[in-house]
Amino acid sequence: MYKVVCEIHGPKLISATLFGPSAYCHIYYLDKWIRPKNPNSKLFIFDALKCAKIFLKERLWRRQNGSIPDYNYHLYECEAENPIKAHAVAHNNFDEFWNREIKGEPSHWTYPPPNGTLACDAVKLTKKITT
Repeated sequence: MYKVVCEIHGPKLISATLFGPSAYCHIYYLDKWIRPKNPNSKLFIFDALKCAKIFLKERLWRRQNGSIPDYNYHLYECEAENPIKAHAVAHNNFDEFWNREIKGEPSHWTYPPPNGTLACDAVKLTKKITT
């Protein structure tokens, strides 16, 4: 499994997202389990290297075109707890999104996730991949 992160403020690694960093981004460390800030939510990873590379390539293209911040993006192999296929992702209103997801209710402001996206209870980065 794979995780795309971006480097900010020196060596700090945060979630790479569809729309740029937010208060819901998580800080990741090599070989340390990271859990969601909201206990009702999940973290996103990719099931295949090909899918992670496509997502990474899209982040680099959007960065080059100025639509997201100019961060350095990295790809890591990772381990995950309880990975399942993700059916939707949110742009904002994350707490509402996850509370509705738990109840099986539709949520506003959702988007289809990138191909190969999994949702999981915890993520541990294990190895940086040179692309």
